[in-house]
Amino acid sequence: MRVLSVGNMYPPLSLGGYELAWRFSVAQLRANGHPVRVLTTDYGLDDDSGEERDPEVFRELRWYWREHEWPRLGLRRRLALERANARALRRHLHEFQPEVVAWWAMGGMSLSLIEQVRRRWPGLRVALATGWGAAIEVEQARAAGVEAVIAKPYRAAELLRVVAGQA
Repeated sequence: MRVLSVGNMYPPLSLGGYELAWRFSVAQLRANGHPVRVLTTDYGLDDDSGEERDPEVFRELRWYWREHEWPRLGLRRRLALERANARALRRHLHEFQPEVVAWWAMGGMSLSLIEQVRRRWPGLRVALATGWGAAIEVEQARAAGVEAVIAKPYRAAELLRVVAGQA
């Protein structure tokens, strides 16, 4: 099953544990034969990081968060950011043809991307992995098009069940 995984920071950049869990989940899905493409921001990435580049990690999204703050963006800059992110997402959905979209750490991101997926590809399965637990209204998430909410921490087997459509 082809999985498009979208979020705000992907290793080698890491400010906490979720980025490492995200990379581990991608590795587990790939190890089980699932093609996975990552769409993330380029925030803080230095071309001289020394880390081998994964050809299926695309650092094309723009992020509202900069230097540990939320800069105030005027309407034109905000609209430009949203449109750029929408174009990037549309391109990857078209090229990769995922069967699952997994959203990771969407803080400071264009949340309209989730709605775009839900409206444009209503048959696409959307899974949400969250560390927010009870703060997530599962029924509200389902009404917004999220097929599965996975509470962190979770085991790779649980994620694989969701990807396989068994959850």
